[in-house]
Amino acid sequence: MQRVLNEMEFVLYTMGQPNNIAVVVTLRGKVTTVALQNALKKLQTRHPLLSVKVVCDNQGLPWFYPIEVTEIPLRVIPPGASDLSIRLLEEELSTPFKMEGPLPLLRVILLTTPNPQLIFCMPHIICDGISYAFLIRDLLSVLAEPEVDLPRLPVMEHLSWAMPENIARKIPKTSRRFNCFFFMVKLLHGFKRRKSIKIFPKIPQNRDRSYKIHTWTLSPEQTAKLIARCKQERVSVHSALCTAFLPFNSVISSPVNLRNRLSEPVGESLGFFVGSAVVNMKFDPNKTFWANARHYHQKMRKQLQDKKVFWMYTIMSKAVPIPDIQRFGTLFIDLATSKVPFEITNLGDMDRLGIPTSAGTYRLESFIGGVSGAIEGVSISIYTIMKELHFHINYRAYMVEEWDFPKIASTAMETLTQALI
Repeated sequence: MQRVLNEMEFVLYTMGQPNNIAVVVTLRGKVTTVALQNALKKLQTRHPLLSVKVVCDNQGLPWFYPIEVTEIPLRVIPPGASDLSIRLLEEELSTPFKMEGPLPLLRVILLTTPNPQLIFCMPHIICDGISYAFLIRDLLSVLAEPEVDLPRLPVMEHLSWAMPENIARKIPKTSRRFNCFFFMVKLLHGFKRRKSIKIFPKIPQNRDRSYKIHTWTLSPEQTAKLIARCKQERVSVHSALCTAFLPFNSVISSPVNLRNRLSEPVGESLGFFVGSAVVNMKFDPNKTFWANARHYHQKMRKQLQDKKVFWMYTIMSKAVPIPDIQRFGTLFIDLATSKVPFEITNLGDMDRLGIPTSAGTYRLESFIGGVSGAIEGVSISIYTIMKELHFHINYRAYMVEEWDFPKIASTAMETLTQALI
């Protein structure tokens, strides 16, 4: 496993650290330190990216390199306060990874509570939300059958070859196209400032940039009612949920799973296979909630075209200097957002994904996820497990000075509940 980072990983890498994705997994079933260490060894063998480091060559290009990587470190913590797992998750999101040294790109914490809790944290360049679902499934499988060896998954060496042909042809071999696009962005950004249009302010360095997470769920009855109504109204559940948050932010980004869009299968491999669909739409209070949701759904469908979800990789590539991409990102976010960058990730129903939530005597009770990054934004993760819809909103601590996120969440859910009557 030795290759330069592909186009998707490279763009994400340029955002710097911490750029992590982490989860708290609550299990039912006894988990000993020995059993967990055995499971982690097998996970490391199964997923090649858990045995690499990121090393830059003489030109500054980052590579995945199989240097001597240790076993996955396990930190064991005895029972503590009821919110300890959330506080540890927030801490993990804020902690950069050391790219130098022998430690792998995965940190694990075990909380030995009556229902054991596991905290996993990886840099986003080797993992996405679907990857975590596969990783948790593999963990349950090994815990239930410790003697079973899971087959090693294949390595995608050159992801650019696996992109749709019409996209692969557009991957820039020089920075010329990016420079032209960047020039236009700078012009538009300057025009926006001259017109005194609100631009998200630069945050002083002394502000608290640590991460906070707020969670809530819909009951099985509420979830079933929402799904049934969405079918009746011919909109996706994701479109309905995004519509509920439009009054807070009219520009919503939705990560798109690209695994099934590639010309070569990546299967269940750990990795970052994500594009983005952005919808810009104001909630019209003169229309019903479902009329707004149908409009959102129509706009979303247009944004799910390959040329839309892959667009970033047709502008930016390894031919563009990293500092230029970083400067571009700041200006582009200012132009594209109305308040703060706002993202809603919907992993869907674990059952429909074909990911069992139990194995032997072990059962997945819940998992809570969060994402960190250089972009000062808000991220909501959504998934369905055991017929309950789970929500996790994560944000920077300083943002609570301006926004009451629990109230924002409560208002959005009240809007959704009223729409179901």
